[in-house]
Amino acid sequence: MASQNPGIFRDFAESQNISFHEVDLHAGEQIPDIKNYDGLWVMGGSMNVWEEDKYPWLIDEKKAIREMVQDLKMPFLGICLGHQHAHRAYHHRCLVCILGRTHYRPPSAVSPLAHQCGTG
Repeated sequence: MASQNPGIFRDFAESQNISFHEVDLHAGEQIPDIKNYDGLWVMGGSMNVWEEDKYPWLIDEKKAIREMVQDLKMPFLGICLGHQHAHRAYHHRCLVCILGRTHYRPPSAVSPLAHQCGTG
């Protein structure tokens, strides 16, 4: 599977003089020392958020998201699969509806992500 790149998001960051460091976990790259960063963008991919047996790097990715958001209080932007990772990082359920879209229903306690997405 070819890697999906950040495309217009990288272009936007560069146009705003924001240093952008891309890490491709699917290609075997390792998560760098997250304390060296000011925020985290997690993009999409063709895998499902629960396919940790097939894509074991998903486990480390969710741990890094939890640490960056909860412990280090860094800003986080999750797009598509990245948004699903954020919910799963906090042990929220991801539901697949018949239209093929994934929706989220967090538990009754407010998560550090502080919002609910979808209608699932």
